[in-house]
Amino acid sequence: MQMYNPPHPGPILRESLENIPATVTEFAAHIGVSRVTLSRVLNAHAGITMDISIRIGQAFGQAPDLWFKVQAAHDFWQASHVKRPKVKRLKIVATESIEPEWPRHRAKRGMRAKGGGQRGTRTPDILLVRQAL
Repeated sequence: MQMYNPPHPGPILRESLENIPATVTEFAAHIGVSRVTLSRVLNAHAGITMDISIRIGQAFGQAPDLWFKVQAAHDFWQASHVKRPKVKRLKIVATESIEPEWPRHRAKRGMRAKGGGQRGTRTPDILLVRQAL
């Protein structure tokens, strides 16, 4: 279930930092980002990137995607509540099927086909589609 207006992770991270004996500068140096970058995140002026999420997770012994998921929840809620024009749904129709090219014979075990590919591997079925508007 989606939370109503999830908070930006910056203030949450700021509270977490208050529980450890380190300044913003020291923690930024510890995780390998600039003080300015961390300060922008803590003040909710910038988002937590995947890289910073992994670094914070490693520092606190948490899942590497925890902080990124909190950021994504915040960003998605904000984006979903912006007025935007309606977009009509596309209607996609399959027009024809392309048959896969099967090898005429199988190579002996351990042998490779010319060109570096492996014989006997299945080519996925591909459907050509066209857009019907």
